[in-house]
Amino acid sequence: PDGRREVFDYYDTAGIAPAANGVSSVRDLARFASIQFREEAPAAAPVVLRRSTVLEMHRPHWVNESWSGGRGLGFSISRKDGKTFVSHGGWIGGNRSHFLLVPAEKIAVIAITNADDGDPGRFTSRAYDLLAPALEEAFKVGRPAPGQRVPDPTWQAYLGRYTDPWHWEYQVMILDGELVMYGHNYPPDDDPRGDLDRLVPVAEHTFLLGDGELVVFEMREDGRVERIRRRYEILLPISAQE
Repeated sequence: PDGRREVFDYYDTAGIAPAANGVSSVRDLARFASIQFREEAPAAAPVVLRRSTVLEMHRPHWVNESWSGGRGLGFSISRKDGKTFVSHGGWIGGNRSHFLLVPAEKIAVIAITNADDGDPGRFTSRAYDLLAPALEEAFKVGRPAPGQRVPDPTWQAYLGRYTDPWHWEYQVMILDGELVMYGHNYPPDDDPRGDLDRLVPVAEHTFLLGDGELVVFEMREDGRVERIRRRYEILLPISAQE
């Protein structure tokens, strides 16, 4: 009732220890993901898993009656928008994780939470939907495609994290060639783009929000942002307060 959470003490998982006693980190899981994407190594090179074994793990061995997905070896297999997703989740004693792979794109998304009601699968799915197109675009080689927006290089001075007097954080970043402000809304929207505000340039250091209000970046002599005036609020760079 008072909002406090019960803290789990360590406990012996006994008979399920082979499955439940694995402890890892996001960094280590990222290394594990890189193994899933590696091409076949030379015959003389030491390997943890051969490429043929990895592919067999990703292949459906049992298919759901609905044909919407199935099970590989150690992984769940699902299909969405014509893509194959390979995943595995963990949940023990107040700690949850989700490990999501898209082998065809060599993209992995990993989420770890420290509460039983924090669903990491939701975060990996939404993170993929939001970031995969940006990753694909970032790794393209060559000039921008016709019609692709090219951000103003002077916008680099505005990028970063800011906070209001109530310690709510905002992120100024470039997305799809446009300058945007993200409000880090909580709880997170089903659509992560739901709290993105496009900043349309109208004058030097001055931008227009979608509701007609102005966002003004007040600059220091050294070219860094002193503060942001947004509607009736003052936002300060977080780096200046750390």
